[in-house]
Amino acid sequence: MKSDFISNYSESLSDLSKTKHGRKCISFLNRCYTSVYINPTNENGNQNSLVIPSCDENNYVKMNNGVCESVEIKPFMESIRNKANRDNVDVDEILGATLIVEAGHLKKTQISKDYNEKLSEESKYYSLYNQYVDYRYNYRKELKQPINETVFNNSSQIHPKLNRINSKRKMQYVK
Repeated sequence: MKSDFISNYSESLSDLSKTKHGRKCISFLNRCYTSVYINPTNENGNQNSLVIPSCDENNYVKMNNGVCESVEIKPFMESIRNKANRDNVDVDEILGATLIVEAGHLKKTQISKDYNEKLSEESKYYSLYNQYVDYRYNYRKELKQPINETVFNNSSQIHPKLNRINSKRKMQYVK
């Protein structure tokens, strides 16, 4: 089964396609079992984006074989622009990293974590935040941009405990 991958925001795909890691994400979105709709808004949110799964008439998430049947990924472009301005980086970098994280929420293993009330926030989301940081790191490295401490901190307002600094990389690559 192939995904119905639809984007009302072609820039989001071109942003992702700038890097090898982003192209892998696009490939995943094209072959995952979940129908994905990217619908950005110019709103400002308390995070960069949301994944909104489709629900049935009883407000239960529609699932098929352990994954959501369809989701809307809603990037808050004003939040993304603000984050890019704070970090003094390209909007493309933050949007791409944001979409990498949201694509992570479509994977069966992450879905089981997302809905597990016994897990701490750290246990649920730490790997996703690492993916966010790793995407930013690889984006800057591939595009030969300077790598500084802003890359290693996702500046999460919702889960500040999950902000990560990878000091080994920081020591090797800060210019």
